Amino acid sequence: MASPLFTLIISVYNVEAWIDEFLASLDAQVGGLDDVELLFVVDGSPDESERRIRDWLDRRDGDASIIVKENGGLSSARNTGLDAARGEWVSFPDPDDVLAPNYLEQVRQAITEFPDIDLFATRIRRFTRVVEKLTTEHPLDYRFARGRRSIDLEGTPRNLHLSAATAFLRRERASDLRFDVRIKPNFEDAALIARFLLGAGARYTVVPGAQYFYRARPDGSSLVQSSYGNPDKYLTIPEYGYLPLLQTAREAGAVPVWLQTLVLYDLQWAFKIDQQAASPTAGLAADTVASFFGFLDEIFRFIDPETILEYNATSIGMDIRIAWYLLAARRLPEVDVHITRLDLDQQLALVRYYTAEASAAEAVLLDGVRSQAVASKTRAIRFFGRSMLFERLLWVDAMKDLAIIRDGRTRPDRLRFSGMGQSVHVATPGHIWKAYARVSPPFGARPPLSVPTRVNPVERVRRGLAWRWNVAREQIRVRANSRSTRRSLRYIASVRSRRRFRDAWVLMDRDTVACDNAESLYRHIKAHRPDLNAWFVLARSAPDYDRLRRDGFKVVAYGTLEHIALMKHARHLISSQIDHYVVAPYDFRRFGRGSWKFTFLQHGVTKDDISLWINRKSVDLLITTSEREHASFVRDGSGYLVTEKEVVLTGFPRHDELLRKAERAQKDLVLVLPTWRQTLLEPISEASNYRDLAPGFEDSTYFRAWMGFLSSPELRDAAERSGARIAFAPHPNLQPHLARFRVPEWIELLDYSDGDVKDWIARARVVVSDYSSLGFDAAFAHAPVVYYQFDHESFFGGGHAYRKGDFDYARDGFGPVEFENAGAVAATITLIERGITDEALDRRIQDAFAFRDGRSSERVVAAIEALTRRAVS
Repeated sequence: MASPLFTLIISVYNVEAWIDEFLASLDAQVGGLDDVELLFVVDGSPDESERRIRDWLDRRDGDASIIVKENGGLSSARNTGLDAARGEWVSFPDPDDVLAPNYLEQVRQAITEFPDIDLFATRIRRFTRVVEKLTTEHPLDYRFARGRRSIDLEGTPRNLHLSAATAFLRRERASDLRFDVRIKPNFEDAALIARFLLGAGARYTVVPGAQYFYRARPDGSSLVQSSYGNPDKYLTIPEYGYLPLLQTAREAGAVPVWLQTLVLYDLQWAFKIDQQAASPTAGLAADTVASFFGFLDEIFRFIDPETILEYNATSIGMDIRIAWYLLAARRLPEVDVHITRLDLDQQLALVRYYTAEASAAEAVLLDGVRSQAVASKTRAIRFFGRSMLFERLLWVDAMKDLAIIRDGRTRPDRLRFSGMGQSVHVATPGHIWKAYARVSPPFGARPPLSVPTRVNPVERVRRGLAWRWNVAREQIRVRANSRSTRRSLRYIASVRSRRRFRDAWVLMDRDTVACDNAESLYRHIKAHRPDLNAWFVLARSAPDYDRLRRDGFKVVAYGTLEHIALMKHARHLISSQIDHYVVAPYDFRRFGRGSWKFTFLQHGVTKDDISLWINRKSVDLLITTSEREHASFVRDGSGYLVTEKEVVLTGFPRHDELLRKAERAQKDLVLVLPTWRQTLLEPISEASNYRDLAPGFEDSTYFRAWMGFLSSPELRDAAERSGARIAFAPHPNLQPHLARFRVPEWIELLDYSDGDVKDWIARARVVVSDYSSLGFDAAFAHAPVVYYQFDHESFFGGGHAYRKGDFDYARDGFGPVEFENAGAVAATITLIERGITDEALDRRIQDAFAFRDGRSSERVVAAIEALTRRAVS
């Protein structure tokens, strides 16, 4: 029998849901399959995949066979196929993917056009459910932009190829190669192809017309998608994947730059995933992380520091690049000090630079005189829970000549302005202001506090870069592509809008519900500061909308033209939330950015590490309630990109109201207040706080655990004996789905749209929660808390938007921590019947807050007003 041109080796395991679509794409191949050998290797698959393949084979002729083996993994199955392959070229498509109709025909043509090439790479296109709806492009898709061509990796090391599914290898060149079964859960493809290219001259041809549709499974169940929480990703891949490749290349001479780049490319994904707020890397065991860092130390002995600086296969953050360089060179690269931001109102500049030492310091020279920064800190930059390097943050006077001399140096460092090529040893105010405000510094002039009717340089300084009104209007006019947009812009710029919303303080909680710190602060402003032009924003459909209007609030409906006009003239945006729909409430591309200052009131006391989430936000002022919480943000060694300039200790506005309510409330509630889980809900939209439930909600551990707790007859009886009622109030993100909680008849289901959580907490005899920051509100009202943490391992293992911080629930919390239903029920009954009997717990509750004086709102208003005053006298 003549050897076929192609052998497609198809490893089959649990692909019943998708195999028919793959087989149909084989049937649709232009030019047919007469020169194709199909080897289906069924790798102990427990589903009906094999039967479906056999049914398909029964309906057609051709060179195809099924090999059935015990489960050994993807590499084992492919190796079995390689042992049996007869084709001149071999490829390894996955049967949950789809081949374009001209896929094989395009490769046939390429082989004829480039007869001396031993590897051809086809183009990956990602999709989720249907091929017609492609998702993001593959990160290396740029290789295909210039059409069918040969690539020499020695000259262009960024043009990597790593996928065996989209590679056609000349079989005689690959006869001695096999996939390493020890490499799991992925990288086995890249390891084999790298070994192939090391022996084939590092040249291959891209075939952009041959499109391979890769299925990104919605449930994240593919090997690639689910790998980052797998310890093997950090153990077997470095040991059996990266290091043998690097060692083999070193033994043959020097490690080629393309191979170094390939290792960096694969490593970057784990580093990037780890920098996500909710990351499976948070759940890695300490010994796994320790071993991984041991491997990293070995790996970076093979990586040239210059390769790291020049790496451009994908975009990586400077934090990652500098951390890698430190591993490879055992020192930092020569990196300038950067001036990254200018606060026009406080007339301060933010200076940042990397350091390898937690104890690093510098001399700040202002007009040649050693001076103190207004605020400074050393931020720890952590990967996989370890501090790999540090960054100094300094807010300094922007009205004086600035020079920085880092530790160990005798001359001023070079100062660079972000986004500009210019660098200087001494940054004058003119340098700084022209770089960030495009105006001269306002010597001898105080920025005015009103929105200008006409634009002049001093007013532009006051309003900032975003609010140069005439310029912005012209830019927007050019972009406007509809009559309605032009009408909207006329309304926004009208005299009526300017007068009505001039210097507005815009307050909002969620778009769907109020009753949080913003509402409490508005009530204070309304009663005590009528001179402030305060407005409250809320969706017109929100139940609280009419209530606030009746209470005399000036309410603007979220998302309306009136809301946009309000924001364009606003001086401050003040919210308990920091989601995108709050801080970017309209289309900046259509209407231009406003120039407001953003104050984050917080929804709850920060007790866990949310630095990876909050560092992506722009915050001018952040409100805290306790000395410990304040220190967690501003102390040296924390991961937050904020300093004492941005973070103030004032107390929460809602605590002023809670204090008054708690003093006169009857303690008659057993209040159950669990927080939410990211996995329970679909992702938030950019336009609202509303989220749909994820599939399988009622089968979740969360649902079963809380329904089990609430159904306890012992808990019911204890509450009845003490004259208390049990009330259940799921997190606001779950409130739209209250009907799904089928609670027993003795449970009162509380709806945030019909009540005020402060009233509930004021009446609480005991609060039962898991990780909710409302436990602090309970303690403020002197109610003990039972922490029912049935999923503590997964919760802090990447299952939610934050990671474990310094706060230890058992050591620092306001009551017992329980992990089982029986223990949570028993602890709750004890507190119902006896109250707080532990003196240490009672003292902890008393000492948890910096203020209990009812003046937190007053302090918050003062801190917000300070944002628009010069910080240095």
